[in-house]
Amino acid sequence: MMVKEQGGVNAVEELVKRAQGGDREAFARVVKNWQGLALYLAAGYLSWAEAEDATQVIWTEVWRKLWQVEEPSRFEAWLRTLVLHQCLNLRKARARRQSEVSCTPEAWLALAECTAGNGDSVEEIFERRELARLLNRELDSLPGEYGLLLRLYYLQDRSYKEIAGLTGLSLSTLKWRLHQGRVYLRQRLSLCLAKNYGRYAND
Repeated sequence: MMVKEQGGVNAVEELVKRAQGGDREAFARVVKNWQGLALYLAAGYLSWAEAEDATQVIWTEVWRKLWQVEEPSRFEAWLRTLVLHQCLNLRKARARRQSEVSCTPEAWLALAECTAGNGDSVEEIFERRELARLLNRELDSLPGEYGLLLRLYYLQDRSYKEIAGLTGLSLSTLKWRLHQGRVYLRQRLSLCLAKNYGRYAND
């Protein structure tokens, strides 16, 4: 999804420059032109139910940080990055508020089975419904954007091409970060298992 300001790149640059100079009418036009994109991106990173509130925070941040846009003609790329980081912050803040997740013995044993093998495969973990709450918390706790990328790929069933379009990542970078994310997730889940219910892993 790409937004085009009538008049092309020069018109976008002029509009953003005016908004950077404090022209509130110009900023209102920026919001009107790109609010659909921001909502679409936020819904992809969070959910449609959360996206509307999130975009209110996002546009406040856009106004506050608009001066940082060094190339006004590339405003959309800058906006995509800002939306990504704001949604990551919201997810991580939520993860910090979450208390320890309690699982049944059967769920911990399922996790032990899923993390017993070598490699970075996590498909089975995402398929086990009894691990959903624990998985959600650990995804939100992963560093950087790893958890969000895994969520888009495994839980929202988005293709590489769709995720690359959302995030602006190249396909090679995306595949590498998904690989690293799987490694980090397995490590975190294994530590969680050992810390909380290590006895089930030895049964």
